[in-house]
Parts: sequence; C-alpha cells; structure tokens
Amino acid sequence: MPTKLAGLDRSVDTAAWEALLGEFEPIETFTFDYGLDLDCRPVEETLATGTVRGTKGRLLVVDRGGSTYAVDLRALVGYEVTAGRGKRDRQSSLGSF
Repeated sequence: MPTKLAGLDRSVDTAAWEALLGEFEPIETFTFDYGLDLDCRPVEETLATGTVRGTKGRLLVVDRGGSTYAVDLRALVGYEVTAGRGKRDRQSSLGSF
C-alpha cells in the first residue's frame, strides 16, 4: 500500500513508458482514467466519512474537511455504510483555512 499511496498524485512518464513498450510487440494497450485528479498525495488515514473521489486497487480516496485521505479498504471490513452525517466531528485540516 505505501508504494501505491506514494504514486497516487503522480502521472506516468509517457516517454519512458513508450520506450519500454518499444522493446515489445503489444497486441493491445489500454488507458485507465481513475479520475482522482490529485494535486498532492493524500493523507493515509482510517476513516469512513467524506466525499468519495474514487478507488485505486484497495485504496479508497475521500475528501473531508478540506483534506484528501487514502483509506485501506481492508480496515473498513465489517462496518456498515450509511448515507448522511457522521456522529463524530473531526478537527479541520490546515488546508481548509
């Protein structure tokens, strides 16, 4: 998970990727658009409240209180998901000011 988390806000070096593919004869290629559009790396946190941006593998990316968080979905196993406001308020992040 640390490697995937570290790369969530990065883009692929297209020139390096094309050079690597040049060594092979791929039958077909695909482009994946996760739609996360992150400006910076999300904070690793276990929380289940906020606005869902998307998932990448087992990482859930959510916005809450002006910050973006990455949650390992394995930590949420056994919890029930409901819509609406959570019971617990958290401190605002520095990014919300």
